Amino acid sequence: MYHAKWAAANYDFQYFLRTEDDYFVCLKKLLNELPWRPKQNLCWGNFHCEVNMTWIDESWMMFSRDIIDKFLNQDARTMLCHPHADQQIGMWLNNISGRLLFHDVRLNHVREFDWRARNVCVTYMGVHQAFSSRMLQLAKTSEDGAKTVPPISKFSSYCEYDTFDYRKLNGQYFYEPKPCVENAIWVKNHRLWLGEEGRVN
Repeated sequence: MYHAKWAAANYDFQYFLRTEDDYFVCLKKLLNELPWRPKQNLCWGNFHCEVNMTWIDESWMMFSRDIIDKFLNQDARTMLCHPHADQQIGMWLNNISGRLLFHDVRLNHVREFDWRARNVCVTYMGVHQAFSSRMLQLAKTSEDGAKTVPPISKFSSYCEYDTFDYRKLNGQYFYEPKPCVENAIWVKNHRLWLGEEGRVN
């Protein structure tokens, strides 16, 4: 939220992209594609689809400017926050009518990825879990650049649900949302996640 608030205060932008730090983006391909994408109501990512709900994977989340404005213009007294960004965004999107959910299968976040692969930007728009050495390797062999722009398929052809309900998750992913104004802290008996590289930067 703070990243979006800072960007909105300092830049005149059409799209806002939030990625995790281990996400390799085919940037030239993306920049070539953006002029062909909707400028309003766009929610672009790789969505999870489970019984009675859907939500965007937090590794890549792109929104048009109007969606960001709607996030930031929520009533501060009732805005809900959550320790997992994807669940928080899922709850916020529930309250936005007319949203266009773009499930992009070119956004890879599958662990079983062949890191020896070349020309990944021909097939993908981005690849998750590309840590430092993998990031450099992909950059050298990705064939990033302008590519054919595919149409946006109807979301219902992928998932029959278009809303999110945090109460249906359990285990380590379940947290009760709390008002953002409370600066809430969620505590569970989890060890610090060091990531695949096993270190804290």
